[in-house]
Amino acid sequence: MLSLALALVAQTTPTMPPVPVVTGTGVAYIATSGRTATPRLYDWGRPFSENRAAVGIEQRAHYISPTGQVLLSLAFPEAGNFRQGLAPVGHAVKLGYINPAGDWAIPMTFDVYPGAYEGKAEFREGLALAKKNGQFGYIRPDGTWAIKPRFRNAEPFRNGFARAQTADEQGLIDTEGQFVFTEGEVVGDVSENLFPVRTEGRIGYADTEGILRIPAKFTQAGTFQDGLAWAVEGGKLGYINPKGEWVIRPTFRPDPVVGGGNFTQGFAWAVRERAGQLETVFIARNGKVQFDRTFDFADDFTHGLAYFELGETMGLISTTGEVVWSAPFAGTAY
Repeated sequence: MLSLALALVAQTTPTMPPVPVVTGTGVAYIATSGRTATPRLYDWGRPFSENRAAVGIEQRAHYISPTGQVLLSLAFPEAGNFRQGLAPVGHAVKLGYINPAGDWAIPMTFDVYPGAYEGKAEFREGLALAKKNGQFGYIRPDGTWAIKPRFRNAEPFRNGFARAQTADEQGLIDTEGQFVFTEGEVVGDVSENLFPVRTEGRIGYADTEGILRIPAKFTQAGTFQDGLAWAVEGGKLGYINPKGEWVIRPTFRPDPVVGGGNFTQGFAWAVRERAGQLETVFIARNGKVQFDRTFDFADDFTHGLAYFELGETMGLISTTGEVVWSAPFAGTAY
């Protein structure tokens, strides 16, 4: 059903679910082999989680299998992905949570907020970020408040901590809802027992006891992932380890919006300057450019594939450097 020019490359990774791509006529799900995995296009579609994905069909939300089989059809227009056995569903104003059978696990009594259906309202580490009467708190899988709503802004928990803000304080909270760090602006999540924090215009890394372990010397910096974090010093981007040592020297250009790519499945995207032009490449953990390909834009690898844009073409590249799918650029990233 897809009127797309598909560039198919033989590749088999049966354990990897297909990934959603926004085409000019709807959302398609592409397998790691490059084939279209589902029999139709969708109005919108989310990545697979717990072997199912939320999709939109004619102003209603549904859940599909990796082959496109409809597993659940809902009476509501919005839905997020399942995580820890529950998924947020509802409409533009209120949401609740269902179980995989489609039964209500938590009534639809919580306020919708930006990003709720895109992942922020999913359960993580036994807690979900919820909003009630304009304030954020955290609920348990039974719908009761683990941390009562008192925050004006908050983020989901990662590795036992979450970013949160009240009228008087901002920083990092623990699973009891108590602030454990308020010295500076927390600009990333906890990973490797470290998190990036901005003080006096520069970013360093503190540990969960609040001790600054990596000096605040970076203008931009990200969360540690797979043992490395991107950081910017002197206008150049590189990657550091949890000791603050450069593993990949800062020779790349930071992206003005997102900074740098995260290492996933052994690779990260990076922007370099070549002959006065900026181009995006994929690098390995040793900093060497991989695949002998350049792009105008690229994203992190997910489920064995990474999205890219080049000229008037968008596509997906595998971890072996093969373009498994391509189509005319639709004007939106996946």
